[in-house]
Amino acid sequence: MDPVVSFLKSDVLPEEKSEADKIRRKAPRFWLSEDQKLYKRSFFGPYLLCVHPEAMETLLEELHEGICGSHTGGRSLAHRALTQRYWWLNM
Repeated sequence: MDPVVSFLKSDVLPEEKSEADKIRRKAPRFWLSEDQKLYKRSFFGPYLLCVHPEAMETLLEELHEGICGSHTGGRSLAHRALTQRYWWLNM
């Protein structure tokens, strides 16, 4: 996620050619807002806010056990995150 942000922000690519090509191919799927938040372009709906891996656990915990939590399983928890417009790399 961080290499995509740095590429969209200031055209900086990694040194390794294969990684640079991979980021260059993936970059059109994302959009960087003015307040430096990364969004993934969704095919059917609105943009999805990309959640950093460090904040992903907190988000999942809140969706699973929070005030409106429902103690759902993995697939339905991921679907719930998508419907609330969140996305992360290993979803």
